[in-house]
Formats: sequence, C-alpha cells, structure tokens
Amino acid sequence: MTTRKGHIRHGFAAVRPYLHGHLDLADFVREVFRAVELERIEAGPKKFRIESQIGDSVVVHETGDPPHPSAAPASVYVYVEDVDAAYKRALEFGAAPIATREDQPYQDFSKVIELDPNDAEAYQFLGIIRLDEGKYQEALANFDRAIAINPRDAAGYHYRCLDYEGLRSFEKGISDCSRAIELGFALKLAETYHARGTSYAQLRQLDRTRADLDRAIEINPRYASAYFNRCIVKQTLGLQNAIADCKKAVEIEPDNQHM
Repeated sequence: MTTRKGHIRHGFAAVRPYLHGHLDLADFVREVFRAVELERIEAGPKKFRIESQIGDSVVVHETGDPPHPSAAPASVYVYVEDVDAAYKRALEFGAAPIATREDQPYQDFSKVIELDPNDAEAYQFLGIIRLDEGKYQEALANFDRAIAINPRDAAGYHYRCLDYEGLRSFEKGISDCSRAIELGFALKLAETYHARGTSYAQLRQLDRTRADLDRAIEINPRYASAYFNRCIVKQTLGLQNAIADCKKAVEIEPDNQHM
C-alpha cells in the first residue's frame, strides 16, 4: 500500500518552497526541470497559484504579471540527472547563468559508517553512488547492509530492485520492487512500478509489464520512459494504439535520443 498523509496536500512533501514570479515561472520549471503540474488555481486576473512536482518534491508558484509585491530573491537547490541538459534548457528559456557548471564531491559516507557502523542511510547512499557508476556488485553489498540494518526502509528495496536489474537478476528485482510498493515508497512510486514492469518484460510477462506501466503513468502522467516502454509492449502484443504512447514519450522529452 502507498503511504499518503491526509494532512499534507497531495499526500506527500511536507516541506515545499514557495516562490513568487512572473506568469511563465511554472513553464520554466516544467521545461527545465521536467516538473509535473499537480494543481493550478486562478487567483485573479493574470494570477495563478500552481503546485508542481519535481522528482520527490513539490514547489508552489504564486505567479502574476506583475509578481506579488512581497516577492523577494531566493535560491532553490534542485538535483537533476543530467546537469548539462538542464543547464542548456534553462539558457534556452532565457535564464542568466550566475555560476559555472562543475561536479560537486559527495560527502564521505565511508567516514560516516566508520563513525556509526549501523547508519543504514549511509550504506544506502554508498550503494546509490556505486549504482550510478554501474558497479552493481559493490552497490548490492551496500544495499544488502542497509536493508539488514533497517528491513522496513522501502527506499532500500527500491534501489536494490534497480541494482538487480543491472545485474540481470530480474526475479529478485521484482521481489524487491514489490516489497518497496508494499511498504509504501510514495516518493518514487512511479519509478518503482516502472522498474518492476521492465523486469517483468525481461521475463516475457508482458501483461504484468503493461499493468505496471499503466500504474506508473497513472501516478506520473508525464513519465516519458513509461510511455515509451508501454509503446514497445503494445507493439509486441499487437495492439493498435501503441504509436500514441511513442508520440507522447517524444512530446514529453523531445531531446531524448533513446526514444
């Protein structure tokens, strides 16, 4: 089951930045950071209150022309998968650079573990680093340790699921993704369904693949990879509406060369 908090708007992200800006602020966030608009409320002539999801977070925009008089300069730190691509999109949208792009070193999680050998989160972050580097066996050892310390942390199962996909241990990956869903990993639920679905595809269980991709798209209607993979599944199954999913994937991520 998905764990959603009834007292939190949209059920997740208890803390969220509140930004004032011009009417095109939400468009900028959508195009540069691939944000998904959750809600738009008209607050007056040429004024809107918009909530957008970026990854596992939510930002609130108070937009208008002119912006609200209480607007003040602010900074928001956003993690992106491809810094160069996001930087390029921002410049194309009219943003002005204030600093050069550069790699930022990760905190030394090994030192954290040295100080506290039972820090499950540190092991998990080490696993994510190794996963991103394609060092799947090293990642697995860290995820195994994180889960052993905290067996009810849904995130650990989610990331180990992704790692098992890299190791081509698809049945183990399916088991871990299912466990993450059962524990209620709301912040990356669409990605978890997508990962389980692609693992089912490797085992030629295409009906289950399609069901998981349907669920991923239901959670995140702008999940380009889910549309693209569902297109492939529908083509394999001989369904006539496959091309619509491929077109949707390209519409969402026109610069993605893998689509």
